[in-house]
Amino acid sequence: LLSTLATRSGLTPDLTQKGMEALLGSLRDHLPGDEFAKLTSSIPDVQQLISTPERVPVQLGDFAGPTLNGPNRRTRQEKPLPLTELLSQLTRAGFTLDAVQKFLPAAVGLLRANLHPELMRHVERSIPGLGNISRTTGPAGLIDRLRNLF
Repeated sequence: LLSTLATRSGLTPDLTQKGMEALLGSLRDHLPGDEFAKLTSSIPDVQQLISTPERVPVQLGDFAGPTLNGPNRRTRQEKPLPLTELLSQLTRAGFTLDAVQKFLPAAVGLLRANLHPELMRHVERSIPGLGNISRTTGPAGLIDRLRNLF
């Protein structure tokens, strides 16, 4: 998974891992019900990224806080995660604008290639704007939106 994504994005394996941890951490806490379990069973080798809870970023802006399941377990949020929060997480993980522009389209492409279309719709609803991430030009494109945020 990571080597494929690193090759597609042109980023280092370490940065790719940090990006997937941020993305998966967001999805883990914002997908409804058992959708995250379906996601993890659909993507090869994703368990290695989520099996160690302290490796997944937990510094997300609008979480309800720790639960009794452990210090790094967070409660699922019913409201979607803003794309800007995911971008903020990627920035904290060391991503530059250029790296975000390379990583997100490759990561979304990997999700689309591995997930059932209905599950992908759930993913896109949990982080609005993620589904349109492959658009890279024009006023509504990723590059223009990112420039406004960085």
